[in-house]
Amino acid sequence: MIFHAAKVPGCKIQHREAPQPEGFRGVIIKGLLSFTLMNNRVFSAGYRYWVFSLLAVGVFLRVMHYLGDRALWMDEAKLALNFVQPPTWTIFQPLLNNQIAPVGFLLIEKLAVGWFGVSEAALRFYPLVAGVISVFLVYKLANKIFGAWVGLMALGIFAVSHWAIYYAAEVKQYSSDMMVALILYVVAAYALDRWNTTRWLVLTAAGVIGVWLSHPATFILAGIGIGIGVQSIARKQWGDIARLGISTVIWIGSFAFGLYATSTIGSGATTAGSATFSHMTGVAWTSTFAPFPPMSLSDTRWYWSAFFRVFNHPLGFATQGLAAFLFLAGIVHLWSRNCLWLGLLVLPMLVALLASALHLYPFSSRLLIFLVPGTIIIIAAGIETLRQLAWDKCRPVWFLAIGVLLLQPVWGAFSNVTHKIPYDRENIRAVLGHIDQFKSADDRIYVYARAGSAFRYYRSQFAFSEDNIIWGNSIRSSWDVYLGDINRIRCFNRVWLVFSHVETNKAGVDEERYLLHSLDKNGQQLDTVKASGASGYLYRFDPDTSSESCDSVTLTGQK
Repeated sequence: MIFHAAKVPGCKIQHREAPQPEGFRGVIIKGLLSFTLMNNRVFSAGYRYWVFSLLAVGVFLRVMHYLGDRALWMDEAKLALNFVQPPTWTIFQPLLNNQIAPVGFLLIEKLAVGWFGVSEAALRFYPLVAGVISVFLVYKLANKIFGAWVGLMALGIFAVSHWAIYYAAEVKQYSSDMMVALILYVVAAYALDRWNTTRWLVLTAAGVIGVWLSHPATFILAGIGIGIGVQSIARKQWGDIARLGISTVIWIGSFAFGLYATSTIGSGATTAGSATFSHMTGVAWTSTFAPFPPMSLSDTRWYWSAFFRVFNHPLGFATQGLAAFLFLAGIVHLWSRNCLWLGLLVLPMLVALLASALHLYPFSSRLLIFLVPGTIIIIAAGIETLRQLAWDKCRPVWFLAIGVLLLQPVWGAFSNVTHKIPYDRENIRAVLGHIDQFKSADDRIYVYARAGSAFRYYRSQFAFSEDNIIWGNSIRSSWDVYLGDINRIRCFNRVWLVFSHVETNKAGVDEERYLLHSLDKNGQQLDTVKASGASGYLYRFDPDTSSESCDSVTLTGQK
């Protein structure tokens, strides 16, 4: 069956050639050849220079972030603990610390740790590879479907995109989400060039693998399926509809099995898996779910705010208004030139929004990172529209718009790589190194509750005895918990306090400052160590060992 242009007013779609017999070997060879970055539309050495320069910049920024070897922060450590000691088969059970990640990503991370040993470099190797591949793919996709100049602009924006760089060296699946989204789009573009059974099978196989590497790949596949399906129905291509139906069933089955594998396999795992999902969609994420139907002005305002927030995180623009304007201009540009691909890029956003309204997926920040490549391509199309309108008579306006849009991302990207540790966030490793160097044998270590995961990851690198660790309780819930931790701490002569990922409680009180203020009344601060997002303090007390409260004190709080 063949895809032709649907008769939609104002929407132009390229006609496609009739399919020719094509073996699987031919598909693979042509696919590899088509992946060459340059094609017939690349018309000058100057253009090639810009493409290779921007590719080099994108790769350089991501590799420099990786080589900076920053310490794991709380969320990374929570996931990393699942790869450190447990055997491989445990990733097919609910993960420790209420973590959720696709099973393919977990397997790759476990293999990396098995091959290279437990280290930040090993854990971040796959996210780096995914981030670097994404740089090449975003140019490949934009250039193939929208032309050379849109490809160049999309590459330039993506190369310096703050969050795309950041997640390329983060022990999380978000970099993989971007790569998988781009791979699915590139495979779809390749399949739509000449739709036949072989290419349909390749697209189906890519979807099966994709949902095991990325949960939001389901949204990308939904967009691809809906877009192709609508066009097929418009042209009454019922054979293609049947194929698409088969692919959809296979994709859903693959996703369901992958989700089942990481949430319900194992003794007692059903309850644990449900608890993990409840945590993911619980109170912490309530504000990220779309109110549907919107019943008030506040509900309507949520959609307005969510739209602009996307341009800040995960897209990384300081000028959200300008980015939003160019995004809308890009939609107009693509509607008149290739509305099939406009649909394929926009529909995943709408499907994700629907999932949010159903309380199935938070519509917020890093969980939308898979939308970054497609959104940047649409923004690049908007920039091209502005260029066509302003180039002859108002060229300075175009340069001004580009400068305002990219000034902060470019400055942020290059200023970060000049830091000793790029994108340093919660350097508890440096704090623990200082404590290990200066602690006495009988010193106790109090671990603030939200620093617990990072401490557990790094403690094997230092000589910290379990008998000397005081595990802090989660002290956001009540003032009594504050007092309990303070009473436990001052029952020992010398205590190091370790803080990271400090937050304020419900009363708006900074927990670290409150604890230190209380302890200053009972003891003497002897030493302080500060690092990015983490700190350590040494206190000396004169404990009343005859006190009943000290008699019954326990080291174990809430782990």
